[in-house]
Amino acid sequence: MSFSSTYSKLFLVASIGLAIASCLIPALTEVKDITGNRSTYKNEQFSLENISPETLATFRREKRGFRKYTNFMASYSCQQDAEATPKIFKLKDSYSYLAPGFNQFDIEFYNNDIPSDSIIGINYLGLINIRFQYMDYTRRFARKIMELKVIGGHPSDLINAKTDSNYEFSSQYQLESLVLNQSYSFKTKQVIPASQIFANLPGDAIMVETETKDDGIVSSKDTRYYIFDYGVSIQVSHQTANYKRICTVQSIEIH
Repeated sequence: MSFSSTYSKLFLVASIGLAIASCLIPALTEVKDITGNRSTYKNEQFSLENISPETLATFRREKRGFRKYTNFMASYSCQQDAEATPKIFKLKDSYSYLAPGFNQFDIEFYNNDIPSDSIIGINYLGLINIRFQYMDYTRRFARKIMELKVIGGHPSDLINAKTDSNYEFSSQYQLESLVLNQSYSFKTKQVIPASQIFANLPGDAIMVETETKDDGIVSSKDTRYYIFDYGVSIQVSHQTANYKRICTVQSIEIH
């Protein structure tokens, strides 16, 4: 779950925050301690009350009217090309509404219909992971919670109705004593009817291309479609120096 192994540099993307989770090794927690009561754990660790006031102040509560929903879940079939061996797997994005523009998210990867990895946290507009945790079911561990701190720019200006717009901001993610400096460059492209992404989706969608830099070096590129009516985004592709993943929407459930 980041516009950031199966999600070795994920987000953002769904990006963005996921890329960080895979490269930071220390401070592990057993997965079994978290998944015993997953819903309770998410509500305790990933609500807006958990976000520092300084970080929250850089993200505005969107004033545009979103359609009412409790949960927005998209299921994908993805192909990931790493070296010479393409890998096909399933992916589910689940957004639970917290406040206008803010969602509690849960991203799960499936190999042969068996959950393998997961990212849970708080997301802004389906494009930026503000606070998150990575879990590896195969090796039975979860990395400690990470939180974004904006140090330049104003990410609330990411989305408007204009195409060919550019936005940039810089931030830090901190995991105990480890700090990763990142910068994000967002480009908004053509606006299309959301129904072209998946049948019966109302309103419009806009393509968002994201380039993420770690300490000045490009680490990943993402393409997503932002869905105006719900304040979430749909994955299209994620690329690092090691692989490229392309996803196709199989189903969308909205409750």
